[in-house]
Amino acid sequence: MSNFVNFVRKCFVFVQKYAKKSYDNGMNNTNKEKNLTDEIKLNIGTLIRELRKEQNLTQSELAQIMQTTQDTISLWELGKSMPDIIALVKLAKLFNVSTDYLLDLEA
Repeated sequence: MSNFVNFVRKCFVFVQKYAKKSYDNGMNNTNKEKNLTDEIKLNIGTLIRELRKEQNLTQSELAQIMQTTQDTISLWELGKSMPDIIALVKLAKLFNVSTDYLLDLEA
């Protein structure tokens, strides 16, 4: 199976995991979607911040490596935004972790 197909499959599992979590919390659909999105962003942002600090990188230095802005890195880390798939793969390679780890799919 190609790496891309495997990655898409893992992304689907990721969405299912968080969708089930929201459903189990018994919220209405609008709140479920917002809370799900907020939780995903915050989890990824926390991991990015921890990995960046482990590498002794500033947000500005990471932004330069990722070819983005310091504001974008800050938004990711605060859970206000999240990296797109291409940036997620770059981050995984940079920090020598799997995309599964960044998406909180590893057991």
